[in-house]
Amino acid sequence: MMKRILVLVGMIAAMCLPQVAQADRFPDGYSAARKEMNALGDKALAGDAAALKALQDAARNCADTYRCPAYSDVTWRGAAAATNLGWLYWSKEAFGADQKRKGMAYFAQAALLGSPQGLYQVGDCMRDDCLPANVQAVAFGEIFKAGSYKPFFGGRYEHLKAVSAVFGQAADRGLVAAAVEKTKVDNQLVGMARNVLSDRDRGTEAIYSHLNGIIDVSLVGLAAEPSVKQRDFLESALANARAQVGQFDAEVAAAQ
Repeated sequence: MMKRILVLVGMIAAMCLPQVAQADRFPDGYSAARKEMNALGDKALAGDAAALKALQDAARNCADTYRCPAYSDVTWRGAAAATNLGWLYWSKEAFGADQKRKGMAYFAQAALLGSPQGLYQVGDCMRDDCLPANVQAVAFGEIFKAGSYKPFFGGRYEHLKAVSAVFGQAADRGLVAAAVEKTKVDNQLVGMARNVLSDRDRGTEAIYSHLNGIIDVSLVGLAAEPSVKQRDFLESALANARAQVGQFDAEVAAAQ
């Protein structure tokens, strides 16, 4: 069994980062808002102060996220605006390196509003520890609510479980790159579970769950229109995870 797991680890480690998806499948309301806000983001990057203010106003409308109903036009616009502000501040450092962290705060707001890119950026930051743990806890704690201490102070395994969760949410909202990254994180969790969970039955059940996570998110990614490299990666991950799950069925049944 360990040999099979190591084969999967080696396969995924050897893969390069996924290419930009040919056709991510976002919710219709978000797609329309994203097109509008991306245009403003490009103008703001070029120095258009009016475009920057329009983004800030749209994001400010949902600064208190509980005031914006899920799946409403104002929420989608707020999500897309916050995503663009995150891109400007964090990715492009458009306002200087000393303002960079504001970008991750905007990505966190975007994530709370349902932005696939916001969720992806939060997961990517957490996985790579782009901010200190205490800063992550403040910036991202609301995303995990009652269990917010575990992703940041509960050890690497709990940390990666949280990363997997936000990548999964981004994938469910149509971002194929997030599906690819979640399979990589879940594969890390497969490799860690036995060592972290001292009880063998709990370890077996955890590995089984992580493998099923790979299966589920691979299917989600393949249901969109991934690039050729993304499709090849997801199909390989899916086949390997299914093979391993079949080997675990009897062990999991005994553990339960």
